[in-house]
Amino acid sequence: MKADGWSDMTCVLPDQSGELMIHVRDAFQTVPSLLQWMRPDTIEARRIRSIHKWGGSSAALVAHVGVLEMDWTVMVERLERIRNSIIHGGPITDAVVSSVIDFADELSFRVMEIACEAILDGRSLANAFDDHRAEAQELYHHMIHGRDVETALFGTSEGPPTIT
Repeated sequence: MKADGWSDMTCVLPDQSGELMIHVRDAFQTVPSLLQWMRPDTIEARRIRSIHKWGGSSAALVAHVGVLEMDWTVMVERLERIRNSIIHGGPITDAVVSSVIDFADELSFRVMEIACEAILDGRSLANAFDDHRAEAQELYHHMIHGRDVETALFGTSEGPPTIT
């Protein structure tokens, strides 16, 4: 995604004909009307309601990020406990492993994605991970200090973050 200001926020996705352009601002503003046309008991409707709930205000967005941070911490600590159990021969159950498998899969995918980009760009892995961390911190800063949802998600027209 590239942002040249909130009004120009677009997301380019590949499709069969090449690219599909989504105007994020327009899409975000249609969320309430989407809910009117959806059966409330579907997975899609629940997902749309979640977007509407956490995107309703910048305070709701910051609260949602806080919940995600707590979930992240719990999952990382659980992975560490599993690793320690394997190393030290402690007990490990299918239930414990299955509770973190999706998180571990997503985390390993992101690590490989950043590493592959670094290799293709001719950068060191350390620099690539440092750059990724700096981008994440910039986005977090905009989110925490945004005066509204648009600013929190996409920055201001004077200096929006580039979301990749």
